[in-house]
Amino acid sequence: MNYTIKEAAKKANISAHTLRYYEKVEVLPPIARDKNGNRLFTNDDITWISMVYCLRSTEMPISVIKQYVELSRKGDQTVSERRTMMVEHKQRIEKRVSELETFLKQVNDKVEYYDRLHLGSSK
Repeated sequence: MNYTIKEAAKKANISAHTLRYYEKVEVLPPIARDKNGNRLFTNDDITWISMVYCLRSTEMPISVIKQYVELSRKGDQTVSERRTMMVEHKQRIEKRVSELETFLKQVNDKVEYYDRLHLGSSK
């Protein structure tokens, strides 16, 4: 099945603008076009778009995503390199999640402090 850019963006839960940007910076495989030049996205393209969005949302630089895409295009002989990239990125995400959990605890502690002050002053 083929999707228009609007349909593909909706399916991937991103904006059409972001989708065009991903294509412009070449972090997507080449997208097929119809005789009028309109993009025709496939389910495989949607899968790629979702992966790129995931990587960007977890702070992987565009340059590294491009490297990942280029390795992917080379086929199975790059699986080891791609796996290494994903393992390293996973470790960065886990570190960031841990940092955010620490920050969340601090914020929660402050909210509880203000709640105690507020409840104490309303008596």
